[in-house]
Amino acid sequence: MQFFSNFLFFVVIWWVLFFIFLPIKNKSPSDLQKGNANSVPVKSYI
Repeated sequence: MQFFSNFLFFVVIWWVLFFIFLPIKNKSPSDLQKGNANSVPVKSYI
């Protein structure tokens, strides 16, 4: 039971950190084009 709890804790922390660091270095364009969302990144670092 403790193994499962530790594993679940690890997975939850890993996903939280993943989604915190995912948007780093993403920049929105200064000149918007018609048909694109305002939040579209200039370059995606995925």
